[in-house]
Amino acid sequence: MSDPAAPPSTITPSTATPQHQAAGPSRVRAAVVTISDTRTPETDTSGQYLRAQLLAAGHEVTGHVIVRDDAVEIRSALVRLMQGCDLVITSGGTGIAGRDVTIPVIESLIVKPIPGFGELFRMLSYAQVGGAAMLSRALGGLSRGALLFALPGSLNAVQTAWEGLLRDQLGHLVFEVARQGQPGLGGAARPASLGRHANTGGAAGRQEDSVDLLTPLLPGVTPLFGLSLLLLAAYWLGQVWREARRGWRPGAAWWAVAGLLALLLAPVLDVPPLFGVGGGLLLVLEFWVPGYRRARTRPGWTWPLIAALLGAALGWSALATGAGQTLPLVAGLTLLLCGLAGLLSSAASPRTRRTELGFQARWSRSRVPEWPDLSVTLTPSGAQIRNVSRSELRLAGWSPRSVNGWLLVRDPQGQPLNTLRAGQTAFLPLAHHEGGVRVWYVPVRGPQDTLLFRADWTPVQSQGTRVLN
Repeated sequence: MSDPAAPPSTITPSTATPQHQAAGPSRVRAAVVTISDTRTPETDTSGQYLRAQLLAAGHEVTGHVIVRDDAVEIRSALVRLMQGCDLVITSGGTGIAGRDVTIPVIESLIVKPIPGFGELFRMLSYAQVGGAAMLSRALGGLSRGALLFALPGSLNAVQTAWEGLLRDQLGHLVFEVARQGQPGLGGAARPASLGRHANTGGAAGRQEDSVDLLTPLLPGVTPLFGLSLLLLAAYWLGQVWREARRGWRPGAAWWAVAGLLALLLAPVLDVPPLFGVGGGLLLVLEFWVPGYRRARTRPGWTWPLIAALLGAALGWSALATGAGQTLPLVAGLTLLLCGLAGLLSSAASPRTRRTELGFQARWSRSRVPEWPDLSVTLTPSGAQIRNVSRSELRLAGWSPRSVNGWLLVRDPQGQPLNTLRAGQTAFLPLAHHEGGVRVWYVPVRGPQDTLLFRADWTPVQSQGTRVLN
């Protein structure tokens, strides 16, 4: 039992904190992000104040940008600036208004929160503005690349956070991040200012840096998730190739592109329901809806090639430009995927076998087209047929209506014709009593079905005895 008369024990101040502060780097690499729909470089007083104070304290400012109150733009800017940076300070968007989206974005990036920062900031703010301090959602924490601190947009609030909390603790914070490494985070959280001296990353850190190259363009897409989408796209392209070799082309299967796009946009836009929409669409196409249809002709390759080249150009331009080009990159990937599918469908489709034309075409199954490809004009010595279509026709043969004959089509000079170009004419010798002709042919383009041209009329010598029933 303790002696009630004994004097209360005193708390001896720890000497660890001053030692750690002294061990921290005197120069850190920091970036400033102003989040506002209305601020400009001339009116950005909060951002200019932070930049000036960092430089005055001997730190390096690696970037200072102004972004709109848009979650995708905010995330892209933060991820880009965190690469090779120790600290990113944002101002603006920490309130509860409808356009204040900074806090959800930063919370999604933070892997180790520092709740004491927000608590102390609101305590200091309460002493200045009273109960209105509760409206601020300022916070701080460690992300996968740097320390993140979100401050309100007002200049007074930024001054309070800098002078009361951040100014004297930056080196200490950077030292603590690197002092014992970050188990479970690989080398991604190694501060740039201590990167050459702290053994916290090694090959893992270099690998993380390499896989983060696309992160500013596709925020929220982890390497594993990106690899999964790539495998799904490759599987679908393999399906297109396999079905094309069997003579089938994508029909409803094109909706798989929309499904993959929904899966990609789910983390980028931070809309989880899109993941369910994309996954459900892919499952329906895989196990329920017939996604392919019989190709009556071999698919062309011109438009797929144009789409693939346009998609590659858009994607390359987005990669070269960097952050803020999420939409062009997604559009480029979509066009590239569609173009590749079209090219595979065209390349793998079996070449259409040209229908063998000969006497068997006379007795084979033929059909009369809905719109005739030929016209007929009567002449004193017979009939003249003209190709009125836009395609070349392969001629099989012809026969007068009154007999089951099989004759070759000839030109006006009497030479046999195997093909009839658009606008070209051919001569069919007929007796005066004939009242019609039958011509069998196959279009060079389109389905290779045998078509039948039928033309009937009343002979001149029979027109006087014609009876109308």
